[in-house]
Amino acid sequence: MDLIGRTLDGKYRIVEQIGRGGMASVFKAYQPALDRYVAIKVLPAEHALAPGFSERFVREARAVAQLNHPNILPVIDFGQEEGLSYIVMKYVASGTLKDRLGRPMDLTETTRIIEQIAAALDHAHGRGILHRDVKASNVLLDEGGWVQLADFGLAKILAGDEGLTATGVGIGTPAYMSPEQGQGRPVDHRTDIYSLGVVLYEMVTGRLPYDAETPMAIVFKHIYEPMPLPRQVNRALPEEVERVIFRAMAKTPADRYHSAGEMARALQQAVAKPSPIAEVSATEGAVEGRATQVIPPSAEKVLTEAPSVSKGRPWLLFAGGAAAVLLMVVVLLAVGVIAFFALKGGKPGPTAVGGSLQSAATPTGELMATLPAEQTPTATREPTQPPTATSRPMPTEDAQAYIKQGQASLKAGDAETAISHFSRAIELDAKSAEAYVGRGDAYSELAQFEQALPDYIKAIELDPGYARAYAGRCYAYFQLDDHDQAIADCTKAIELDPNDAIVYRNRGLNYFHLDDYDRAIGDFTQAIQLDPDYADAYYWRGHNYYWSGDYDRAIADYSKAIELKFDPLGWPYNARGRVYYALGDYDRAIADHTQAIELGPDYSLFLYYRDRGDAYYGRDDYEQAIADYTQAIEINPNDAYAYYWRGAAYYSQDDYDQAIADYTKAIEISPDDADAYYWRGAAYYSQGDYDQAIADYTQAIQLDPDNADAYYWRGVSYQERDEKEKAIADFKRVLELETDPNRRAQAEERLRELGQ
Repeated sequence: MDLIGRTLDGKYRIVEQIGRGGMASVFKAYQPALDRYVAIKVLPAEHALAPGFSERFVREARAVAQLNHPNILPVIDFGQEEGLSYIVMKYVASGTLKDRLGRPMDLTETTRIIEQIAAALDHAHGRGILHRDVKASNVLLDEGGWVQLADFGLAKILAGDEGLTATGVGIGTPAYMSPEQGQGRPVDHRTDIYSLGVVLYEMVTGRLPYDAETPMAIVFKHIYEPMPLPRQVNRALPEEVERVIFRAMAKTPADRYHSAGEMARALQQAVAKPSPIAEVSATEGAVEGRATQVIPPSAEKVLTEAPSVSKGRPWLLFAGGAAAVLLMVVVLLAVGVIAFFALKGGKPGPTAVGGSLQSAATPTGELMATLPAEQTPTATREPTQPPTATSRPMPTEDAQAYIKQGQASLKAGDAETAISHFSRAIELDAKSAEAYVGRGDAYSELAQFEQALPDYIKAIELDPGYARAYAGRCYAYFQLDDHDQAIADCTKAIELDPNDAIVYRNRGLNYFHLDDYDRAIGDFTQAIQLDPDYADAYYWRGHNYYWSGDYDRAIADYSKAIELKFDPLGWPYNARGRVYYALGDYDRAIADHTQAIELGPDYSLFLYYRDRGDAYYGRDDYEQAIADYTQAIEINPNDAYAYYWRGAAYYSQDDYDQAIADYTKAIEISPDDADAYYWRGAAYYSQGDYDQAIADYTQAIQLDPDNADAYYWRGVSYQERDEKEKAIADFKRVLELETDPNRRAQAEERLRELGQ
């Protein structure tokens, strides 16, 4: 907006624009009456048209103006004039914290700044005022380094009483937004603590925790993806500081600090305190170059649900209950395998490939969604005790007491405290394999697998006969995607304790990831023989039967998991529904997916809706399919698969405009998806837009050079445009690629029409 030279309310002459953000523009202005410069934040004019905005603006501006704290940028005045709403603040010339970032900051300086921001937040929170947009660019630093936090209440002024924008995302800055704010849920002071945790992360690493191409994608990561480990970015960062960030940025508000001041004090103590871990460095023995938080699925298959966490024994790969692919902090849902479909009846359709669907989201058929750690279900099965190793040295009495305290903390879910206890035990008895395993378990609980690994290695070094140490190392290697090494360690653990059903089941999961279904089935069967009520083993054996194409046995195992109350129960229902879908029994598939939707858990719902949408699509019930794909998109707006198949449903109803819109969205999310280009081209062709159709068929061919259908329909489009030679070239290419006699006959007929 061009306000330069304008005088607001007869008091503030606009001199220059000094900033622009998503919520407002900032101008430097001169106030003649007091001979000083001020900063004026002008809100977007369109907000003034919203019902109730004027009253809300005055109410919130007055509340913020009452804040009187040395670390809060004071509001001097506010007003509304000719459709403009503005807030007048103190002018600070020296810059913002954002200007200082880009590389890790000194920890002492970091602590000083965080303490001042926290003091400002506590002052405001004590008066019932939330900031809602804490970020580095709102932290002003004067020439002496003094901190003043700006923009209190601005997000609430713009958001309105309902707290949502038209798109359903809370007003604020996506890169710093708490999960609950990103979901448009009610927020309290803990949303500011989360954002302050993001600021701290940025200060100590030099970069933000999450990055993506779109704001919605960043919001999605804050909600569902585990936080990238700060010490993987800045190796010099003390563990204690990393723990402060872990707690501040917990996905669940209840797991965060109770106040910003408490967070600041924890940071101060963390910076002042030397690391208690003296025996093993954070990187000693780590596997170089491996991802530490996610388990990449096979390019040919991915799992559709994720396992639960065994709080008492994290060394057990996904022990008990619904445990499976990822543990603790990260649960990676890999979404099934999208259908290859043929041109059949003039419409696309999801068809079974190995009993699942192939994803339109990526060229490899993979689409992954990360679940929030706090939603990982809890294990329900008590594991067996490891065997006693006579070679293990007895710890001292004091060390044993710390080990017991660490085990109690770990069982209670407090992995950070457990690490401190086990570290103290190691200081007292450096030869205690039990203490090293305990600390490795605690690191694993926090998804710090490269730090867990050297502890398990040290335990094995101290006691080569310690089964738990091998099981723990198996877990760490599994998380680091080293399935061969994980299998070797599970095998050693089985040799030392052949009666532990869980270790058989864990080894089976590794075989499953290597597509070795026969060995995986053998291990799950052994686990079931040792524990006939082991619901988890039935569930995962069902998956192996499923991928082996043995649908009858898969249904039997999923049904047994349901009978044994596998937790969460929605998973086996949904998995069985997929088998029925693969068999073409769409009614039973719909019934099972419906049951899964009713049972949850919430973080799996977008998958359940998608799968039921596929079943409705298979039954040619396009309206219901569209409704379910729409539900999936509302839950996960970045799901290319759901957009793709909703587009297919619209296409099947001859609603080409909607189909094009959905295929376009799928392409935006997954630009290398040849099928999306192909079917958008088909929609354009159906509308008679041959230029756009040719462009899309050409793009599909570039991504998939052996796509005979794309050549055929591009040739038809060229023929419609009377570009004879290009059409002939495409039809001849079809004959080179195509083996299907019907398509070959069609191409030959087209060539005859063209005189060939």
